[in-house]
Amino acid sequence: IAADIVGVSRATCAADVVDVLAAAANDGFDVARRGRHQPWVWPLRQEASRKKTVAWQSTARRKSAKGTLMLHWVRWWLLASLLSPILARITPAPPGDPDYWKDLQSIKVVGGVLQPEWSPKVYDYNVFIADPDKKGILIRAVVDAEKYDIQHLPEISLDGKPLAYEDGTTFVDFDIYLNKTEGPLDRRYSLYVADPAKEPGWMFWVDHGHEYRIRVLQPPNFQLVTRLYKLHVQDEWGGDLPMIPDRPDLSVDRYTFYVAGNATWVKIDIRCSKYATALQYQHNPLIKASESEFWTKLDPQETHVQFQCQFSDPLFTNSTEERAYTLKFLRRGEDLWSVPIALMMSEDHGYCSSYKHSGQRAPDQSPYMFVCRTDVAAPKMLGLFNQAWITLSLESMKHDNRYRLNNGLEVTVPIWDSHRKFRLKVNGGAHEIYYDVILSRVSNCTSMTCPSGLPHIDLSHTAAARQRLCHSTTCTEKDQDLCCEAPTPANEGNSSHG
Repeated sequence: IAADIVGVSRATCAADVVDVLAAAANDGFDVARRGRHQPWVWPLRQEASRKKTVAWQSTARRKSAKGTLMLHWVRWWLLASLLSPILARITPAPPGDPDYWKDLQSIKVVGGVLQPEWSPKVYDYNVFIADPDKKGILIRAVVDAEKYDIQHLPEISLDGKPLAYEDGTTFVDFDIYLNKTEGPLDRRYSLYVADPAKEPGWMFWVDHGHEYRIRVLQPPNFQLVTRLYKLHVQDEWGGDLPMIPDRPDLSVDRYTFYVAGNATWVKIDIRCSKYATALQYQHNPLIKASESEFWTKLDPQETHVQFQCQFSDPLFTNSTEERAYTLKFLRRGEDLWSVPIALMMSEDHGYCSSYKHSGQRAPDQSPYMFVCRTDVAAPKMLGLFNQAWITLSLESMKHDNRYRLNNGLEVTVPIWDSHRKFRLKVNGGAHEIYYDVILSRVSNCTSMTCPSGLPHIDLSHTAAARQRLCHSTTCTEKDQDLCCEAPTPANEGNSSHG
C-alpha cells in the first residue's frame, strides 16, 4: 500500500513499512524509529489519520442513533403511563380479562365504627358497636363505577350468599342483626368480590377475586351478665329455705333467709348469668360460674355470706366487671302452727270465711279451712301473715297451678268450674303445713227474683260482697233475706191486694 502511494519499489521501503506500522500501532502514528524523515511517510500518516477520523465519526453516529432510539422509547413509555388511566376510564376491562377490577372502592357502616379506617389494600376490618342494646347495623359495600361497564359489575357475596345491587347503583347493602341476648357478640363475616366470568381451571372453575374479612364486636350489658340468675338454699336436712325477696331480682343484691334454731349448715346453690366468666364465693379463689354449690357453716346468731358474679374479656373491657351479693341467715324460734294466717279476697270480687274442720286430718293439715265466694271469673286473692321467714302459696289440687301470695299483695286466681279446691301452703323452710281452701263461683243478688212487691236491697252505697252474693251458683229462697227488702205492712197490703 505504501509503495503504490509513494511510487517507489516495494523492495526499497519494505523494511521501513514494517517499523512504521508497528510504531503507528503503539504511538498513534507518531513515527518513532526509522523512516521518520522519509518523504513517503507523511502521506501514509495522513491516510491513516483520515481513516481513524472516519471510523470515529461512524462510531459516534451509531451511538447517537442508539441514544436517539432510547430517548424515543422513554418518551413513549412516559406517554403510555400518563394515558393508561385515561384509557382505562374510557374502556374498562371486561369480565374475564386479567385486568378486570376486583377491589371495593369503600366499606361504610351505619350504627358502628369501622376499625381500621377504610384503605384500598386492607382486607381485614373490625366493626365495633358501643351500645350493648343496639339491635342491628347496616354495612354498605361500594365498587368504583369508573372501572366497570355498568352491565358488568363484579359479583359480591356475604358468607357465600350473593348480594344484589340496588337498582341503578354501584353498591350493595346488608343488615347485620346483633345479639338478642345479654351476652357479648363476636361474629365473623366474609365479603367476597369476584369477576362474574369464571375462568376454567383443571377439573374445576377458578374464581379470581378478593375477600374482605369483617369481625363484628358488641359488648355485653354488664349489669345483666353479672346478675344473679338463680339462688337456692337448703338446710342440712334437705328442706328449702324461704328467701326474702322470694326470687332473684335485678335491682336487689341482699337476700335474707330464716333457718331453724338447731340448724348448723346450709347448702347454697348459686347461678350467675350464663355469660358471667367467673364466680368468687367469700374470699375463695375464682371458680367457673357453673361450679356453684357451697356448704356453709352457720354462726350461733346471724350469718353473712358474700359472693360476686364477674365478667372479664379484653375484647370488651379493660378491667373486670363485677356485682357483689350478700346473703343473711337469721334463726327463727317460732312454730308454724302459732303463726296467724289470713286468706282474703278483694271486696269488689267476694269474701272468704274460716271454718273448723270436722273429721280426720293429716299431720301437716291445719284444723281450719277457708271457704271463699265470688261472682267474677278471676277474683283477686291476698294472704296476710306477720312473720317474714315464711312463704305462702295457693296450689290447685286439680289443675296443678300454683300462685305465690306475697304478704298483703293481690294475686289474680282464675276459676274455670263452679268451684275449685286448693291448698294454702305455709312454708317455713324445713317444715310445711297447709290449709284446705274451697273457692266457689256464686250468683249475685241481682239474678234473684224477689217476691211480688218486694224490691231488691239497695247496695249502691257499699261494695261489700258479703251483702250482695247468694250462697250458691243459683239464688234460692234461702237468700231472700239477704237480697230482698223485708216486708212491711204497707207492701204486705199491696202484695195481698195484688
